[in-house]
Amino acid sequence: MSCWSTRDGTYACAARYKILWIGDKNMVSTTKSLLVSVCSACVLGLGVSSAHAALGLVSGCTVISTPGSYSVVNNITARPTDLKSVGGSFPACILITADSVTLDLGGFTISPPQGTFVTAYGVYAHNGNDETHGVLTKNGSITDFRSILGISRGVSIEGSADAVENLNVLRNDDGVLFDGGLNSATHVRASSSGGRGFLCFGGGVSVRDSVAFNNGGNGIDLLACSGNSVVGNTAGQNGGTGITVACPSLVIENTASQNGAGDIVTDPSASCTQANNNPAP
Repeated sequence: MSCWSTRDGTYACAARYKILWIGDKNMVSTTKSLLVSVCSACVLGLGVSSAHAALGLVSGCTVISTPGSYSVVNNITARPTDLKSVGGSFPACILITADSVTLDLGGFTISPPQGTFVTAYGVYAHNGNDETHGVLTKNGSITDFRSILGISRGVSIEGSADAVENLNVLRNDDGVLFDGGLNSATHVRASSSGGRGFLCFGGGVSVRDSVAFNNGGNGIDLLACSGNSVVGNTAGQNGGTGITVACPSLVIENTASQNGAGDIVTDPSASCTQANNNPAP
């Protein structure tokens, strides 16, 4: 183990596979397998948040503007003063403006303070007038982004070849928006949204092995884009249609029940490839 004095008068020690922070006679051990120092005003002159960003660690609302892999290391409370916006973009807790980004939530949750209304997106992939490409958001929960004015969303993707996987998107105004082409959602649960669970603009969206449950509007709403793949999903107890898809699209092995405005609807039905849906469109 080696130790050194930092610029603020505290000490930091680093051992293989573990970082120890020592300051004010307290020692805090992280569980990250790192071989570098991440401490307040370390020798390199970085604060904790800057050092985290340099290592791809995300501990609060932030802008991701460099390609790479990023890992959330704790639950994030998205206070209104923490929200990020670049170039007049809609505010978000995690705003991704770069291509080729993987954001791993690590099982943690992004949400506003309990009981508050925030006009924002939880995770927003947006690059000004251009699209993001190759952004993957996975493995966690994004909850309770609700607004009195405007529409808040759990995840909003404005790009192409972007994806969301293994997410729980709960109690937002809308769950997941795709605006662009060739985007995908796999193993995503969008539930209890005031509006829609999944929605799209553009085309070529894939929604697979996902759940839309108890949303106020349509569960899986791909009516504004065509050329989609909707496979192996479940939609139940939504206020609108369980699954609604513009054709031509692939719609197979989906199950829907107890939805307020129909279970599975394809339009125009004859130009969709459909099989093994329950009930049949």
